[in-house]
Amino acid sequence: MLNLEIRPKARADLRDIVAYSAIQWGRAAAKRYVDAIADKFEQIRSTAFAGSDQSQLSAGLHRWRSGSHHIYYRVTDEAILIVRVLHERMDVTRVQMTLQSPVSGYRPEA
Repeated sequence: MLNLEIRPKARADLRDIVAYSAIQWGRAAAKRYVDAIADKFEQIRSTAFAGSDQSQLSAGLHRWRSGSHHIYYRVTDEAILIVRVLHERMDVTRVQMTLQSPVSGYRPEA
């Protein structure tokens, strides 16, 4: 099974999700929500290419849904790279450049 790497922008996204959720629904709900996202990371890890293809945004990009958020990720020879975790209402084209990080060892769908 491939390693899982959460990239810096995705880590920042997760911090923002926790902060917002804690204010809106309380700490316990925020923890449950982020734990559910973490569970999705593990699902992605075990079925890497099952997420929807997002090549129209950036070559090799995939998306997986978790609650109201979309997890954007890439598959390399060594790892699953979680690049962003964005709310479903976000205009992804506004942050498209942050999804286009070049990676070595890119592996097209098998």
